[in-house]
Amino acid sequence: MTRGQILLAAAAECVLLMLVAMQWWQVRADRRDLLARARPAGAAGDGRRLRRELDRLARRTAPGRRLGDRLDRARLPLTVGEAVLVTALATGLVYWLVLLTLNQVFAVAAAVLTPLGGLRMTTLFIRRRAAAMVDQLPALTAALAGATAAGLSLSSALQLAADDLPDPVAEEIRAALQSMSVGFGTEAALRETARRLPSRELDLLVTTLTIQARSGGNLVRALRRLTDTLENRRDSRREAQSMTAGSTSTAYLMIIFGFVIVAVLQRAFPGSLDRAMGSTLGAVAIGGACGLFALGVVLVRRTTRVPL
Repeated sequence: MTRGQILLAAAAECVLLMLVAMQWWQVRADRRDLLARARPAGAAGDGRRLRRELDRLARRTAPGRRLGDRLDRARLPLTVGEAVLVTALATGLVYWLVLLTLNQVFAVAAAVLTPLGGLRMTTLFIRRRAAAMVDQLPALTAALAGATAAGLSLSSALQLAADDLPDPVAEEIRAALQSMSVGFGTEAALRETARRLPSRELDLLVTTLTIQARSGGNLVRALRRLTDTLENRRDSRREAQSMTAGSTSTAYLMIIFGFVIVAVLQRAFPGSLDRAMGSTLGAVAIGGACGLFALGVVLVRRTTRVPL
């Protein structure tokens, strides 16, 4: 078999293994849910108990605590140890694929960037949850306005909204209510929610509820005005995202096309990349090209990014 056939077969095997792993994870999650429903309240399996204990020990360290917080905010079904293991396996796989496609220098660079890419992925999941919650904030403020107009307290209105609204807003409200039930103040619980899913709209809602709770103003009127404001901001953000979607996709395609071209040249002229990087001028040219690609992606992302 030629090198290209070996590389194609390896890539096909990697894709197949990923599909099998995803299917296994889904079956395992369904089985775990069924066992949890059949198990009496308070009981837990040895495997789940050991998994929680190892995760608790890992979160005692400062890096483990920060990583665990990011996993919780992103709602990824992984413990700290599992996340580190997945990152290590992904780093090894990326290193091997880039080594087969390009050369040793790019393979080492890809292995170094893979953990950073994993952190970036958790940030994207957090931003996605924050965006989903921002889209549901007008419904939340409307529900709170209706409940408080009926004479309910703020905590009762939050509980009613958590029962009626879908996730992620209902999940975050339940977490805030749980914090309030164990002694945290309303302001502290809401501030923690705003920290977990940072956005301007959520900060505005938390500030409004805090000020009204302190000053004793007309909370119903403030929430109804806030509902109109949040709906207008949501519509404006959606319009901006649709207008910049093409430019955002271009930012990622720039990287893909660049490495595809280099891989095709390396395949057509074996060893050409090593010979080019063997000279000072070639190394500077390749490094400058990579730097320009990275700069272009950063500039496009900063220009087209719609802040939450």
